[in-house]
Amino acid sequence: MTNRAILGMAVFFGIALQPFSSVVAEEEPLILTNNYWPPYKGETLPKGGIITDITMQALARAGYEVAVAIVPWNRAYAGTVSGRYHVITAIWSTPEREKEIEYSNPIVSSRIVLIHRSDYEFTFNSLEDLRGETVGVTAGYGYPEDFQNADFFVREESETLSLSLRKLIFGRTNVIVAEEIAARYAVATEYPDAVVSLKYSEIALQENPMHVAFSRARPDHVEIRDRFNEALDEMRKNGTLKDILEFHGVSRLMQ
Repeated sequence: MTNRAILGMAVFFGIALQPFSSVVAEEEPLILTNNYWPPYKGETLPKGGIITDITMQALARAGYEVAVAIVPWNRAYAGTVSGRYHVITAIWSTPEREKEIEYSNPIVSSRIVLIHRSDYEFTFNSLEDLRGETVGVTAGYGYPEDFQNADFFVREESETLSLSLRKLIFGRTNVIVAEEIAARYAVATEYPDAVVSLKYSEIALQENPMHVAFSRARPDHVEIRDRFNEALDEMRKNGTLKDILEFHGVSRLMQ
């Protein structure tokens, strides 16, 4: 698919954005991938989701025209590494990924927490509290290495976060691990009757800074990163970032 074809697709979805600045770095737009991880990103979410909204505004402030390609996560990541796409949103940093893509400064903090039903007595302080449990996990999530390697509890994998939550809500598992904001959003939108019946651990299994990443296949990727970081810093200082979080209803959860 050519860059112009992808731009056409972006216009079809109504989510291409013209730059706020008159400075445009390239004749053709940066191609940003958007897949489905609500409320962080997703073509059906308001303004493409929280991190997509932040990314689009920051890139526009930095003087870049942006087009959006809707592709699955695996294809989005591989395409960003290869240079087919230029920007990938809402991504955690790992040593392996750091060798392949260029990361922005952290945008928000993402908490991986333990979730249980209120009628199940459970308190999480350390991995030892999971001894003997069957713990629900979701395919494709990047869990901490010590959690992955522990052999004193069972991990039961579900294909999606929604399925993992369903097992928890209907008693097939007692505890699951999930990204907090994504889980709260999924419960509120898919299982609203269960909102008051679930508890989230105060202590996180892990806290991950969430980033935007840029393709190193582009020779100007460092310049794109630096200009993005400058725009993001400006948005943080002038209150734009806070306004975006308030618009998406997560400002109190993501300070």
